[in-house]
Amino acid sequence: MLGAYNDGYFTVTCRTNIPADVTLRTAGGAFETVSSSPRGLLHRFNVPRPAGRLLRYRMEASRDGVTRKTPWYDVDLWTPESGDNLRFVAMGDSRSLIEPWRQVAAAVLPVKPDLVVFVGDMVADGRNDWEWDEQFIGPSGDLLRTIPMYPVIGNHENSAPVYNELFHSPTPDGRGLNWAQTIGDVLLIGVVGHESFAPDTDNYQWLEKALAESDAKFIFVFTHYPPWSSGGNANVDEDGIPYDKTRHQAQTVILPLLAKYGATAFIAGHDHFYERSEPPSGVTCVVTGGAGAPLYGRPENFQENNPHSAVFAQELHYCLLEVSGDTCTMQVVTPVGETIDTRTWQARDPR
Repeated sequence: MLGAYNDGYFTVTCRTNIPADVTLRTAGGAFETVSSSPRGLLHRFNVPRPAGRLLRYRMEASRDGVTRKTPWYDVDLWTPESGDNLRFVAMGDSRSLIEPWRQVAAAVLPVKPDLVVFVGDMVADGRNDWEWDEQFIGPSGDLLRTIPMYPVIGNHENSAPVYNELFHSPTPDGRGLNWAQTIGDVLLIGVVGHESFAPDTDNYQWLEKALAESDAKFIFVFTHYPPWSSGGNANVDEDGIPYDKTRHQAQTVILPLLAKYGATAFIAGHDHFYERSEPPSGVTCVVTGGAGAPLYGRPENFQENNPHSAVFAQELHYCLLEVSGDTCTMQVVTPVGETIDTRTWQARDPR
């Protein structure tokens, strides 16, 4: 399973069903990571990236004189020298329904995005080790092996320790849950929405620093918990304040900070549908919770929960975003190829 990458390295996680020694091999030679390849069940590789955009690799697991090899996998890693547009997918909430997730993953694969940001709830309960293979990795294996995955943790992962081992994030040791990386003209930021981002916390100061120092044309912030949503989980009190503290924090702390620095969009999951909201802050809010989990409708009084709703769809889907020059366009697409929403943003002024 591919993880975060940049111009200098790429990352891979390999899992075996019995303890084994694992080697990562590229078409041009062998790379072995001494710290990650000794006998074990989970193997993490952070290795130098070959020159150019195209990468070919395979994994080899050995034990007691027996070696098993995967096929060769071909990967097209984005690089600024290519001159191509950056194209990435955002989606979330596959959870326990295997066949719908298989359909969504299969639909994304031929699109060949440069990376996928998954906004949480990959399995029903991340503490059940078997669920990772059965519910998430197995149904989407071809996608995960050839498209780098940028994860954001949700509530159903239940802070399981294996999450940090399965996914390489763009952080110093690859295990950080809050992360930020600039790729081309785009700053991508992933945050743990159930942690505190109060102004006096390290989280807030880290996020503000990442935003303030960026001269990227577009900034997208990803979390599991949306600030605005029409779903029943977003119920509010008589003053319009969400009962859920993660939504309240997103509305009153994180979203104003994003608006201060001209972020493009705030993209989340948690609610199992697609919704785009356009609050007065100017930061588009997207809910992309349609990667396979049971879909939700919205109540008749949905405007009480979300007065800023612009588009809503109770559909399986993924969001494809493409940056070309000073324009970024998002298309929201179902597994059968129907476009249910389109949104275009212009480059921000970083001053």
